[in-house]
Amino acid sequence: FSAAEYSYYYSALYMSYAQQAYYYDYYYGEGYGAMLTGFDYRVSPEEQYLSAADGSQISYAEYFRELTVATMEQYSYYADQAKAMGLTLTEDDLALVKENLASIDEAAASYGVSTDEFLLQQYGEGINSYVLSEVIKDQLFAQKYQDKISEDLAQKITDEEIEAVYNEDPEEYNRVTLRAMRFSISQNEDGSSDAEQQQAAAADFMSKVTDEASFVKIAAETDPENFSEDINSLVEDADYNTISQNIGEDAADWAFSSDRKTGDMQIFSTGMYVYVLFVCEPAARNEEHLPSVRHILVTFDDSEEVTSEEGVTNLSGERVLSKAEAYKLCEDYLKEFKRGDRTEESFAALAEKYSEDTASLSSGGQGGEGGLYAQIPRGQYVKPFEDWAYDESRQVGDTGIVETEYGYHIMYFCGREDEPEWKATIRAELASEETEEYLSDLDEKYAGTAVYSSEDTDAAYDFAMQSISGYFA
Repeated sequence: FSAAEYSYYYSALYMSYAQQAYYYDYYYGEGYGAMLTGFDYRVSPEEQYLSAADGSQISYAEYFRELTVATMEQYSYYADQAKAMGLTLTEDDLALVKENLASIDEAAASYGVSTDEFLLQQYGEGINSYVLSEVIKDQLFAQKYQDKISEDLAQKITDEEIEAVYNEDPEEYNRVTLRAMRFSISQNEDGSSDAEQQQAAAADFMSKVTDEASFVKIAAETDPENFSEDINSLVEDADYNTISQNIGEDAADWAFSSDRKTGDMQIFSTGMYVYVLFVCEPAARNEEHLPSVRHILVTFDDSEEVTSEEGVTNLSGERVLSKAEAYKLCEDYLKEFKRGDRTEESFAALAEKYSEDTASLSSGGQGGEGGLYAQIPRGQYVKPFEDWAYDESRQVGDTGIVETEYGYHIMYFCGREDEPEWKATIRAELASEETEEYLSDLDEKYAGTAVYSSEDTDAAYDFAMQSISGYFA
């Protein structure tokens, strides 16, 4: 390994720790970063310590040095294994490399220097565009190797193994669908409350309910502000922890009992609410095959201020589309897609170009890509969006336009999981555990294989420390 590679990885590792600590400080208050991560980004890594595996105290600077070497060894070994297995980088992978380099070019231009000069300032002698591109490619190869190992191990997991895991703890994988009506408990200044009155109101409500339809109707009549719509009382495909955390362990135990049947009702109290629960579908394994979709979000404003078909420009100079204009734009985007090869990849490219849902885009910084929402569980997305994805007639490649409270969504159906949700969940959990164990066992094969000059890495370390000193000066 070169000194430049060492400097690159050391700086990257430092920044990952520093940014995490900064995130906690920023959102929760000064000092939370150090308290929650053990690392204080405001202090030099040479001046703060942690316990090593043998119980001794080492500085974070030394810890980062050891971790840097281990990281380089791991990436190198995994990348070599990927190439030996015949794995290759796709066009999308190579495009990602170019995007990373382009972002470096933009950063360099913003500082008025060349890309290579910028990289020199960031990582020291030896790092240039070519070296950086090779480092990024090796990281992609390393990820492909890990994915391949996980995929192979997942396929080897038998149905008997999956069934055994389920039988050990059915509550972990069962799902229940309920109706829930709540009555708010008011606290008085003298410390008393109206809990008894709300208990009585809940009992009166329950006495009038004869089936699910009457539950929905009476809930809307009792509290039209919060339960006017059918969906307001629906708790769909909930797991044990969701019920336990939001209503209470006693409610979860009741809902997930094998004795439950459709139409069962019960009252449960918390410090803030009295709940009436109605069982729509007793707890059982979720046999649905979860769908995956991509979408392009186009927002609009249908308020009285935006009535023309041409929309308006707000005080910030941003374009605000009317509902009609937004729908016309969706039609245009859909026509553009259909003029092309109509593949999932081409839809993903249009999503990256046009969608306003940044969380589902690679540019959003939240792990999204191409407008993708994979393995959609019920009850966690707005109803029209979910209904479109779960339509039993839906076929791979289907498209459509759906309206929700967020705007218009141009939809693309990617497909359904091969296995039911409960089974796919257990397979993924077992594969993750086995992959972690498998990769951990590889440590012995590549640990200590790094070849480098101590003189070079000492120089690289000094340069890295100079580069990051501004963060804790």
